[in-house]
Amino acid sequence: MDSSSITPIELGTVQKRIIIFIIILAFIGFVDSLYLSANSILGITPPCFITEGCDVVTTSKYSTILGIPMALVGAVYYLFLFLASLFILEKRHMAVKQAIAAISGFGFVFSLWLVYAQIFLIEAICTYCMISAITTTLIFISSVFLLKQRP
Repeated sequence: MDSSSITPIELGTVQKRIIIFIIILAFIGFVDSLYLSANSILGITPPCFITEGCDVVTTSKYSTILGIPMALVGAVYYLFLFLASLFILEKRHMAVKQAIAAISGFGFVFSLWLVYAQIFLIEAICTYCMISAITTTLIFISSVFLLKQRP
């Protein structure tokens, strides 16, 4: 890790706006995932709007990983991104910007897999899951823009 990773950097107006946008998206993703997590833990099938299939997707074999609801994994993911983005506004470390880009990149790829699973394996679409996929995509794109911005 070079010294620029731990030395606070100046944030320009564009960078601050991108970070605030990521914070808003991470909050939306967190609320969405938390809602699905609560439903999963309580054994409730969330009502679907726009699409039909939330019941099929949220109860499929792809809805858990090692017995943990995927939505709970998503909630932790979004909470990390939310807190890391707040940290950047306060401490402004380049390493945190890089971590957000890396984690959101992983989230984006994983989200692609989950969308693929919905469309081709489960053959049903969950509106809440698609909100998460769109949110993750926007966070990843924003984090790439954030990295490309000069301090």
